Amino acid sequence: MSRRLLKLAVVVLFLFSFAWICWSILKIVSTTAPDFSVFWMASKDFLARKNLYSNPDLVYQLLQPPITLVFYIPLSLIFYRYAQAIFILLSFASIVGTALISLKITFDKIPWHYFLLVLFLALTAFPTKYTLGMGQVNTISLFILLSGFYFYLRRSYKIAGILLGLSIISKPIFGFLLLFFLLEHERRVILYILGTLIGGFLLSILVSNIALYQYWIEKVFPPLLGMGGREVYYNQGISGFISRLTQNPTIRGLATILISILVVGSSSFLAFKKNNKQLLFSLFLISLLLVDSLSWQHHFVWLIFPFVVLCRYALTIKKIWLWILLGVAYLLVSWNFKNPSLYLGFPKILLLSNQFYGAVILWGINVYLLTKTKLTSLSRLTPPQGGRDC
Repeated sequence: MSRRLLKLAVVVLFLFSFAWICWSILKIVSTTAPDFSVFWMASKDFLARKNLYSNPDLVYQLLQPPITLVFYIPLSLIFYRYAQAIFILLSFASIVGTALISLKITFDKIPWHYFLLVLFLALTAFPTKYTLGMGQVNTISLFILLSGFYFYLRRSYKIAGILLGLSIISKPIFGFLLLFFLLEHERRVILYILGTLIGGFLLSILVSNIALYQYWIEKVFPPLLGMGGREVYYNQGISGFISRLTQNPTIRGLATILISILVVGSSSFLAFKKNNKQLLFSLFLISLLLVDSLSWQHHFVWLIFPFVVLCRYALTIKKIWLWILLGVAYLLVSWNFKNPSLYLGFPKILLLSNQFYGAVILWGINVYLLTKTKLTSLSRLTPPQGGRDC
């Protein structure tokens, strides 16, 4: 197939996925996105200085610390339907922004068909559809995170630190990525991140009260440390995989801790030995999804960046087995079992860790690429000639 036909195919696929996702967004906006409704109502309580963790009208109990509500204050001042519409549109725009900035980080020039292909693959993957339908902040947080990383690579440390801090405020689990900057000895970035977090903390106290933090630490946070309920299909990290294999809480806890230490330890060791910031940041993002004890399916939208980075190197070394593994990983991450209860019982239950398997494959590819010495010092890849760039 000629290059022109390939580009035409990419355009057709993109237009199909774009039309479908626009129709889906219209449906989401006209209904209620469960997760966003929780944050919107909780932020109303937050401004009213009420205990937002004990509101019986919430679809489910809020688990995030009070600082996260700072991110939702502007939307809480707007009528719910309009606030939800704005939030969903921002989430969609963040997917477009994430695709663009991921390519910007890895390529000197971005061919337009690369951009459309990444968007098509991102929009058709289940984690993307799930995060939009639930009204999750994942895509917005990812875009802010990658924007911070982009400015970090450009040595704009102040902007990078502020953006990275904002991404942690919106999604506290991103605090794990502070380890990456600690291992890179980036003190300036860390200081700006901490300054942003302190600012968010002080603002949350000023708007509401510090008693909320005490309640969260004493009542909400401790249950998150347990291993109960980790076996649900939506949990696709290490803890979810282990919990689907055994009912024993001790075995669940020990196996999860040991494997998580292995994953984080290996990633940290490579950070000491290698100097490829794109591959290392990709590795830490994948590792986060693996070690998070509540790594829900919609979180796997964060793999957009690792997929782009790893495909960038697949273009470089031109090994067919690498493309096959990346294709398998994408299919596993994108898939969803609509009725997981049909697959309970060993060995069928092994099928219910599809996103986990996809992330493990990506983690293995990432480690392999980092250990190939000739690849660690490559600059951003210049794409094949032909076609206008974005």
